[in-house]
Amino acid sequence: MKITTYDNALYFLERNLDFLNKKEIENSRILGITLPLKTNDTSNNLYFDATINNKPQLAGLVTAGGLLIVAVQSSSTDLLPLVVFFKHKAIQIKEVIAPFQLSETFAHLWSSDSLYQSVFQIRHRLDELNPAIDIHGNLLKAKLSHIEKVAEWVHGFRLEAFSLDDKKGAYELTRHKIENNELYIWEREGKLVSMAGVARPTQNGITINYVYTPIQLRKNGFATQLVWKMSQLMLQKGYKFCTLITDASNPTANNIYRKIGYYPLDTFQRIHF
Repeated sequence: MKITTYDNALYFLERNLDFLNKKEIENSRILGITLPLKTNDTSNNLYFDATINNKPQLAGLVTAGGLLIVAVQSSSTDLLPLVVFFKHKAIQIKEVIAPFQLSETFAHLWSSDSLYQSVFQIRHRLDELNPAIDIHGNLLKAKLSHIEKVAEWVHGFRLEAFSLDDKKGAYELTRHKIENNELYIWEREGKLVSMAGVARPTQNGITINYVYTPIQLRKNGFATQLVWKMSQLMLQKGYKFCTLITDASNPTANNIYRKIGYYPLDTFQRIHF
């Protein structure tokens, strides 16, 4: 197996875009990260691919923060050469996101003592909306004038989803997402009650994420109405499908999205070393 590394997204995609697009939804994380960086990559990500007799076997990246995301030709692809390569180059891997079998294989090869934490997640897909639910509110694109409140919500989301208590980082991320038109708000009777974001656009689809309603406003259907309208907007923009990721241990969220028209596509694992 020949492993090649790239220092920017453009060179990586020139070699691997066709390979990644064969499984566009499965590889949407990699595509969503790399495609916007084609013209100006200052991310410090490490990109790599591996071939056997010039045939692609795997491709992926390690972010500056140590998150590994890898796409493989099949679930039986040999990961040992990649692990040996990373260790030889002293590349730090703090997390891996991959389908269950793949992530488990990598974790056992990477961490001999098997000391790691894992979270199971479900990827859902929507091709067409279920008939309109009762909508009571308005979809707004978040503006910088909303940043104080929305940054609180982004911090709350990251705290619940990732146990990440970083208000400064949440504020900076909120500003970035607002400036890139990636955050939306649900308004009800003049009050802001819920938010969601869009991310990782690919050739045919886009991901909805950062769905969050403050605790005191939950169980009112705000997030359901917001995601329904956002999904409608994305389809109207020309995307053929939307994807959305949930914690497999959260049946409430999974049931909400099924009402909208999302259906489970695959299960994968996020492992923290």
